Amino acid sequence: TLEGHRGAVWSCSFSPDGKLCCTGGSGGMIKVWVVRTGLEKCTMVGHEGAVQCVKWASWTSEHGNTYQRIVSGGSDKTVKIWDCATGLLVGTCKGHMGPVNCIDVDKLNMKWMISGGRGQYIKAWSIFGGPEITSIGPNEGGHTDSILCLSISKNSTFFISGSVDRTVKVWKIVDPTAKQLEFELQRTITDHASAVWTCSISPSTKYFLTGSSDSTIKIWNANHIQLHATLEIGVFVYHLDLSRDGTKMAAVCNDNTLKVWDLTREYQKHKPVAVLTPSSEYYWDTEDGKPPAGALVFPGQEHGGSEMDPNTKPDLEDDALDDDDHQPTLWGCAISPDGCWVVTCGDDRRVKLWDTRKIIGYHVMSFKKKGKKKHKKKPKQVPEESDSKRNAFQNASFKANAALNK
Repeated sequence: TLEGHRGAVWSCSFSPDGKLCCTGGSGGMIKVWVVRTGLEKCTMVGHEGAVQCVKWASWTSEHGNTYQRIVSGGSDKTVKIWDCATGLLVGTCKGHMGPVNCIDVDKLNMKWMISGGRGQYIKAWSIFGGPEITSIGPNEGGHTDSILCLSISKNSTFFISGSVDRTVKVWKIVDPTAKQLEFELQRTITDHASAVWTCSISPSTKYFLTGSSDSTIKIWNANHIQLHATLEIGVFVYHLDLSRDGTKMAAVCNDNTLKVWDLTREYQKHKPVAVLTPSSEYYWDTEDGKPPAGALVFPGQEHGGSEMDPNTKPDLEDDALDDDDHQPTLWGCAISPDGCWVVTCGDDRRVKLWDTRKIIGYHVMSFKKKGKKKHKKKPKQVPEESDSKRNAFQNASFKANAALNK
């Protein structure tokens, strides 16, 4: 658990190498964290109000210089660009008529970015700041209500947008290297019955996902823009993310849970392999109820007990969120590039890092204050890994654990 924010944390993003993550929240505060240690690297303050979205951008110039930037959108109607190395503000983009809800960066050349928010407009900007490059509104075939989510494909040939108007729009990027960008509407999707809160394009660009307050996640064929599958979640989906290899998906929902899917397991595709709350503990599904030999174990994850008996579980009163046992709303999540970590953030001011190598393949349970068991359905048992894979994982985890203890 990473603590330091003074108010709600609305958004999070990993650096391209997965070593750092950034979070944005109330009070105009952006924090950068070191994933391995959980320590805060720096804090950047500049927005006059809440930071509602953050995204990492990294590129290498022709001269071999590497640049690390964080772009953010705020309730002050601005988009800001930050130098991660110095923590300094390097640019501000103005033009939105309301709070900026979402942002994404050109992944091909890292030259431009797009943002959306209240006011129905999607705007494109230079990654170095300055006036808007182009703008899409209702007159250009755009949305008729606030923009909630944006996602640019890895090859920067198209992007998708979701809105309160219940539609998803697919846009062609005519020439991603052009100074004057042009976007063409390819199709408007009207299959969702409520606002579209989140969207993500797979790294292969062969499919994309959309999540809505109609309690579904929909998987689409990107080539033909056809519906491939619908996942009935049963609760509102606030935000989802895909790992770089497309094998894992994470989503935060309005039942205050993080749900994780392993998309490599065909029979599990429509059911998450782990469901966690902000106060979740890990309970190892082993014969003696203890972590496997050599497993990387963090504080709070040492407890065992394969039997679901609340008398054998620790008292989580110290981890209680407040005196009335309130469970916070989770607003954002992100998966690290290697798929090993998921970061979540919410209105309890805390940022949490989850190790997917441990939550996939083991039972996970959560308990309220004073050890009361929450009545949640037992996750479906997944097959054991092969001995060779388990040994490789244990060896890697042992080395990591030794490094952390130094």
